[in-house]
Amino acid sequence: MAGALCDGLVEHLLPYGSQPCDARIETALLTLQAWVQGTQGVSEARKASVAAHAAAREALEAKDKWIARAAGHAVATAHMADHAPGAAYYALKALQVLNLDQASIQAEFDWQKSQLPIEIRFLVESTFKTKFARLNLKYPPNKEASSHLLQR
Repeated sequence: MAGALCDGLVEHLLPYGSQPCDARIETALLTLQAWVQGTQGVSEARKASVAAHAAAREALEAKDKWIARAAGHAVATAHMADHAPGAAYYALKALQVLNLDQASIQAEFDWQKSQLPIEIRFLVESTFKTKFARLNLKYPPNKEASSHLLQR
């Protein structure tokens, strides 16, 4: 589930990056899609993640570095779902270096959250509040997520 969500998140970012996109980023996304469909294994996903992070280290522009990091974390969800918040975080970092206003970055975060199943929305928000506070995002009360957790 996390892999499919992260794939959409990174694809949503690609138009902001340099064109053409680094082939390693595209390979990471294709590998993630194949893993979600069950046609690639974790080993291939890990290799694609390492390659995407290498693309990040070699990127000449900050936006491309953060998009590559987002792709690397997205495909890494194949071996550990805990990489999902990293994909979201680096996606937002890419938008920050594009000098988008805080309202646009908040809108992207809100879009990201809207893509999540209600069962994990609260967990993602709590991760962002504790680990990524420097993004200055707003967290309106999510009564739907809170009440879902209380029903358990």
